[in-house]
Amino acid sequence: MVDENMKIYAFPYAFGGANIYNQFKGSLDPRIKFKSMNYPGHEDRFAEDLLDSITLLAEDAYTQMKPELKEDYYLLGYSMGGYVCVELYHIIMKNGMKPPKGIILLSVDEPMAKTSLDDKDLDNMEVIREILSENGNTNEEVIHDNELMELLAPIIKNDAIADRNYRKEFDENRIILCPVLLIKGEEDSNADEDLKWKKYIKDLRYEVVKGGHFFLFNPNLGDEVKNMVENFTLASYDRPNAGH
Repeated sequence: MVDENMKIYAFPYAFGGANIYNQFKGSLDPRIKFKSMNYPGHEDRFAEDLLDSITLLAEDAYTQMKPELKEDYYLLGYSMGGYVCVELYHIIMKNGMKPPKGIILLSVDEPMAKTSLDDKDLDNMEVIREILSENGNTNEEVIHDNELMELLAPIIKNDAIADRNYRKEFDENRIILCPVLLIKGEEDSNADEDLKWKKYIKDLRYEVVKGGHFFLFNPNLGDEVKNMVENFTLASYDRPNAGH
């Protein structure tokens, strides 16, 4: 039986906020308490200073979550949010707190993989528009709205820097001991690259679904991803927590 206080703490992709999960969390088994997290400078935390470091974002999340880390929980991250989960896991372990029962990574590239952000001029508004367009989950009207783009540009630049720098600074000499479920869209997946995650994860489960980077928003998937997440979290409930 699942503890009624069991939670999934979910972190959004770059440029996104907690609301990206609104529809998904409403579809989950009601025994799962899904908590969408926001980064400083995003959505309801817009007035706060942006953080251009994955480690700082993870430390911010740890500060928010620390009082609640007494019950069983899981971490879930989409794209850049997956890197936040990885660093958050190591911060939790370093501080001797209760570790997650498992981690779910959605569309998260292996950290050492080359990114298209490497050579982009993030001070150029046209490049910012290009990034959003390539992102594939932003309305074209937003991309061509100059006022909105002036508002969004600092967030986009900030998150792109955080993602880019993390890949350069990633510490390969650490292992995640709890089970990890990696789900990639078939248009965005490369098994040879994706399975390199095994170097840093003791127990990796790898699934590929139809769609691209933003498969979670593909209406043709039906309940496939929801079932994967539920099966992973509910099945892993009976496993002991993975420590150091």
